[in-house]
Amino acid sequence: MLASGALGADALDVFWRDGRCKRNSTDSRDAGEDGPVIVKYEWHQRVIEDFVDAIQQGRAPMVRGREALASHRLIDAIEVTSRDGVPVAIAYCLQ
Repeated sequence: MLASGALGADALDVFWRDGRCKRNSTDSRDAGEDGPVIVKYEWHQRVIEDFVDAIQQGRAPMVRGREALASHRLIDAIEVTSRDGVPVAIAYCLQ
């Protein structure tokens, strides 16, 4: 296991095996260098709107199925490890 995480109401804390800790928060003052990771509904709305536009315009959507699947695999792993209390390995690349 490389890291563990704790999700609160407004932040995700990642605790790395080497002792580092990174807080990802919806408060821009606490956001990490990559910005906040707590997802707001507006972000999902933008992806859905882009998907509809892509269908209407005959172009590829901003987020393709394989990319979305990677997010869902991560969410599934978080649910399993939370429920069962065991580490879950996650494949970083989809083939």
